[in-house]
Amino acid sequence: MAKKKTASKQEAKETARRMLSRHMPQKVWDAYGEAAGALSYIRAGEACQTLMFTSALPHEAKTITVVNMAIALAADGKRVLMIDSDLRSPRVHRLFGIDQGHGVSEILARIQSEIIIKRTSYENLFALTAGNAAPNVEELLTSGQLKKIIQLLSREFDVILLDAPSVHTASDAAIIGQQVDGCVLVVRRGYTKKEPVEQAIAILQDAGVKIVGTIIASNDSDSGGGKKLSQNKKKGEKK
Repeated sequence: MAKKKTASKQEAKETARRMLSRHMPQKVWDAYGEAAGALSYIRAGEACQTLMFTSALPHEAKTITVVNMAIALAADGKRVLMIDSDLRSPRVHRLFGIDQGHGVSEILARIQSEIIIKRTSYENLFALTAGNAAPNVEELLTSGQLKKIIQLLSREFDVILLDAPSVHTASDAAIIGQQVDGCVLVVRRGYTKKEPVEQAIAILQDAGVKIVGTIIASNDSDSGGGKKLSQNKKKGEKK
């Protein structure tokens, strides 16, 4: 158990090192800025204010990618809310150095009625943490409360990004994806095989989740974990 905790701490430190900061090369900021710019209108005239980020498998740099996307959007002057909807393995609070509790799980379980939004160290960027561990995650996510919370908060923020569990970990991503405008799939270069990605896409689409784009995450620790947003085309659209 001690070894597992140590490994988890080391992983958290390495992930935090990849967060966008003034020490990052300009090309990294530019890459995220370009991808972030595509998020407001993924397709002409189709607004995507609330977006879930997921991946096919764990360890695909999903969390650092969505966090960096949130930082890039906030740096561009957008008022951004980062929601940690990964109630089974939350990480957003660690990256921002804020308390995990009083978050999504407590609201969904009706333990608290107040939505506590926490400030991060980044201007224009706020967070709603996952909250403390809950035994009945799927039940909480299907209650309909999450959608109401997102709709309420969308009046206060320009963009809301959600970090969700990987598709093959649990059914959570398919459930959460039904409650937002769209989904971005993060795929780690050189790590993820084609088959699990295709299976993940099928699972999400069968659940009615709108996949609006894909981000290829880099293995290079100096790259901040992200690349260009590749937009998903509707059937019949020209590429």
